[in-house]
Amino acid sequence: MAALLAVYHLFLEREKMHRFNRFYLLLSLVFALALPFVSIPIYVEAEAAPKVVTHVTETPVIETMHLLAAPTPTVRAAPVTAAPKPEINYWPYIILVLYGIVTLALTIRFAINITRFYRIRKKSETSIYNNATLVLVKENVLPHTFLNNIYLSKADYESHRIEPELFTHELTHVKQRHTLDILFIEVLKILFWFNPILYLYKRAIQLNHEFLADETTLQHHFNVSAYQHLLLGKATPATAYALASSINFSITKKRFIMMTKTTNKAKSIVLKTALLPTAALLLYFLSTETITHTKTTNSTHKKVVSRSTPMAHLMPDVITTDAPEEEDAPIAETSQQNAIDTTTGEARRAEYFKGVKIVIEDATRNVFIKMPFEKLPLEHKQYYLNGIPEKKVGKPLSESSYEFTFKQKNAVYYIDEQKVTREEALKYKREDFYSSGYRAQGTSGPDGETTQQFQMFLFTKPYFEKKLKHINDHYPDKVYTVIVTAKPEDTNKEFIEAMNKRDASGKTGSELEEEKFQAKLKADKYNYIDEIAERDKGAGPQFPGDLQAFKAYVNRNFHLPEKYTEKVMVSFTVNTDGSLSGIIVTGLDDETKQKLEQVVKVSPRWVPAQKKGKAIKCDTSVYIEPQKK
Repeated sequence: MAALLAVYHLFLEREKMHRFNRFYLLLSLVFALALPFVSIPIYVEAEAAPKVVTHVTETPVIETMHLLAAPTPTVRAAPVTAAPKPEINYWPYIILVLYGIVTLALTIRFAINITRFYRIRKKSETSIYNNATLVLVKENVLPHTFLNNIYLSKADYESHRIEPELFTHELTHVKQRHTLDILFIEVLKILFWFNPILYLYKRAIQLNHEFLADETTLQHHFNVSAYQHLLLGKATPATAYALASSINFSITKKRFIMMTKTTNKAKSIVLKTALLPTAALLLYFLSTETITHTKTTNSTHKKVVSRSTPMAHLMPDVITTDAPEEEDAPIAETSQQNAIDTTTGEARRAEYFKGVKIVIEDATRNVFIKMPFEKLPLEHKQYYLNGIPEKKVGKPLSESSYEFTFKQKNAVYYIDEQKVTREEALKYKREDFYSSGYRAQGTSGPDGETTQQFQMFLFTKPYFEKKLKHINDHYPDKVYTVIVTAKPEDTNKEFIEAMNKRDASGKTGSELEEEKFQAKLKADKYNYIDEIAERDKGAGPQFPGDLQAFKAYVNRNFHLPEKYTEKVMVSFTVNTDGSLSGIIVTGLDDETKQKLEQVVKVSPRWVPAQKKGKAIKCDTSVYIEPQKK
């Protein structure tokens, strides 16, 4: 705004091109307000070094959703420890309240100023004059204009003491709708009252209105000297009506000089054309961003998979836990949680989040960002946006996934989301299916045993090509939010309370959810694909960089003794501030276990799991493999 106003005062204000200047001032405000929303990316290609990611497991992957209902009242739930109350920064609220009070006061004043004109008109006589309405007021006032109303002294009008030049002057304000310009700038002043540049814009706009009215008046009455003497004779303190156009506004040397000023056509064209580079420079410096686009080279990438608890991916009506699996069972893919950029690195990330607005509120690192993905700095992309699911590749179901699907004893089967019997599903060949998944819901009985009900989903090649193939191509929402709290927060307490709370019928939330689940099992169709898409709006816990970076950190600080030849599972909770707690290591002696637990405990902060725009606590597990000699 300041730059464009400076251009006006330096090059345009003293030239007789008032109509152009009027629209320049108005469009300058619009341009300046719109500029923050304009983004012009400039892509610079950089050569990327080949990236090799270690292959962790040969076991096939099937997309899953593990669900387990909350315990029934017969089983005591684990006690919930209240998290310490986080410190609250009140300054943002104080500033917001202050802004609201001032804005409200200005809005009220604006409304009072407008209604004053209508109250005066209502109690005064009116007369039509050249498509304008003359409002004859009893007070002795100078002529002034609001919209198509010209307010005059009734005594001066009836005694014919108002000069024709004044009528022409005020009619110009009416015909050229100058009041609309003033109302526009007043609304901006209400919203952005803290911006002093707007007050300078209003002064420039109103002075230009006077130039326009003077110009039209002299075109009709010709005598410059007589008109100047008339204005000097009417020179009095300004009208009390802030929204009116009045002839006595800024009666200064500028107006008198402008009456005799001329600007030739060639100079006018040069000045108007010269404004284009100014706009181009502002666009370049304020709206362009250089984005390094990595040129991919031949790279070897393999999938990294681990057992984990995809809490952020689950429906809000359940508590999550790992579904029991046999050691050789297919490992459950947690979609966004552990999958990394496995196709083309930065190009895959850019494809997945293209056009998505990224909101980051990290209280631990003082990072607060809200901008399109394309404008997000690369360091923040690599730190916060690592949960990129792989693009689906169509190929027949593996033998192990097919075997796992049909060995569940208590299962309901679906082919292309339509319920079928197990016998009907077995009529298909393994090669007929191109994708599979499962969902499990469990209940705890009085004896403490957990009974799980499986839903096994199978998808044929035509259905896969139509419905599933492109489900992971792009993030399924317009806004992706990452929240990291200043301190750990307990996000499970309210949910557990809701699950144990009884409704009017005496049933707990857990029992009601079990009834809903059983109703879904009885239905002939289950919308599993939409459930996946809704789940993928969240994200599981992520280590900055990727999961391999976390394993590399562990291997740098911990060496598994040679006597251990099998991979070791480390389970822990990722808190809402990215810290780790509840670390459990299985399969090691006490001394080695303590060393590994300590290394994991002091690891760099994770990015916590996200669900519906909030950070949540989430349990996860990672396998640490013995280092090769």
